[in-house]
Amino acid sequence: MTRLLGIDLGSSSFKDVIYDEHGNALASSRTPPPDEQVTVNGFRVTVWWPEKLWEAICNLIREAVSQLPDRALDALAIVELGLVRG
Repeated sequence: MTRLLGIDLGSSSFKDVIYDEHGNALASSRTPPPDEQVTVNGFRVTVWWPEKLWEAICNLIREAVSQLPDRALDALAIVELGLVRG
């Protein structure tokens, strides 16, 4: 069986779902993002510190994969929040 792990790194929630080759959801998990509010030049901004971001993503994947009988994956797709400047 082929398995795809899809990860969504949203601003309000990190989510992942493991699908089989027919699009059936096999496992999933969710966690709040590791964001922190800091002040830069008088403006409050939200930051994701690299170490905390990596830890959150690893825990998210670990939780979903632990729901599988053999923990095997074949592919990975990641979607993240981006900034578009016009």
